[in-house]
Amino acid sequence: MSSLSTALIIQILFSVVLFAFLFYFMAKNSELKKEIESKKNSRIKSSEG
Repeated sequence: MSSLSTALIIQILFSVVLFAFLFYFMAKNSELKKEIESKKNSRIKSSEG
């Protein structure tokens, strides 16, 4: 196996790992946004009542 094909495989693997991290952090971000919104809504309701 030549060094060019090895470099290509390493680059593809690095890209896959990077996209996996991006997907994970985007999913966590949306979960946190939902949690923050629900806390804001519960605070607003408790201050009104």
